[in-house]
Amino acid sequence: MRIQQRQSSLQVGLVCRTGLESGTSRSASGTYLGTRPGFTLLELIVVITIIAVLAALTTGVAMRFYGIQQQRNTEVTITKINEHLKNHWDTVIRQAKDEMPISPQAMALAGGPGNDVQARVIHIKLRIKQEFPMDFNEIMNPYPTDLPPLQMYKDAVVLMPANAGLSISTPRTPTPMENATCLYLALLRSRGGTSFNFDNVGSNAVATDNSGYQNWLVDGWRTPVIYFRWPTKNVELDHLNPATLGMKQYTYRDPEDPDGALFNRTWWINNHSWPVWTPFEFQLHSLVQIKATTPPDLTWPYVPTTGSPFPWNSGPFPNQPGAPVPYYVWAYEYYMAPVVASAGPNKNFGLSFPSLSVNTTTGTCFSVPNPMDIDGSGDDADNIYSYRLRLGAAGN
Repeated sequence: MRIQQRQSSLQVGLVCRTGLESGTSRSASGTYLGTRPGFTLLELIVVITIIAVLAALTTGVAMRFYGIQQQRNTEVTITKINEHLKNHWDTVIRQAKDEMPISPQAMALAGGPGNDVQARVIHIKLRIKQEFPMDFNEIMNPYPTDLPPLQMYKDAVVLMPANAGLSISTPRTPTPMENATCLYLALLRSRGGTSFNFDNVGSNAVATDNSGYQNWLVDGWRTPVIYFRWPTKNVELDHLNPATLGMKQYTYRDPEDPDGALFNRTWWINNHSWPVWTPFEFQLHSLVQIKATTPPDLTWPYVPTTGSPFPWNSGPFPNQPGAPVPYYVWAYEYYMAPVVASAGPNKNFGLSFPSLSVNTTTGTCFSVPNPMDIDGSGDDADNIYSYRLRLGAAGN
């Protein structure tokens, strides 16, 4: 009997101790003390809200950091590309200055014999266009009086399966990717000991299609990096001309025409007696400005508002809304340096690209390079330009 009572006591003691250690001792009413139900709905909502806020803050910081990194990578890429493009550019100019004879295409654009000085400048520009095409039209469908396209470029474009669905023998509206591909091809070419190692801009700066035949340059947002060969009518860039009033280069702003051959009054007026754009404008770039007043320096070639050859309904902008009537037409040489550009975070350039035009004499379609006209108020406001990255440098 005593043994049974002692065993019962031990069992009760064990039960009590177990209950105490587990925090579940019974109260006088028989319920366990120290028990707790699960989280309430309100508590779960509070916890989830805190986690969401912390995640949002962390994501925001990470995205800002990533955006800054993309911006920096793009600036580095554009700076390096621009430096090497300028080296290649200068090499072509040095070679073209001494090439003999002057190409018959340049002589024709200059107006024939007797205009050798102008023909030399035009020859340099035609060589630049030949070496630095801005789209596939200039490679596969050049203007009839351009210099022959380089075979290296033609072979490369023909091999690009990305264009299998397009007819590269028929001109079409160019794209930023075409421009970025042409920039890649231009830098791939070795000139006078000047070559470009694409590893210097990083593996992420070169995009390729699945076949590996087409490569183009991209920015930190994987958008094509484009370039403008002759960025005329870009007021911002034009104002970077390091020459000051009174200096020769203040008037003769074009670095490819340092002596103002294309600014010669007689040559300029003879070359600009047109109802439409001249062959020079079609093939190369603008040499005029349209204003309601005379030039700031009356030694600049210009045509008055009355009389031949520029009555109000002729010239480069006949009957165009917004053109001053009557208007003055100035000879004008823009301060031009090749510009490399990124579309920036919004991935939209907001700029005009070369358009298609038709030679009414031959019926040939070709690209007409548009000016790099920037107002900074639309999609181009966040663009990244090479000349801004080196603001204050001479740029020529």
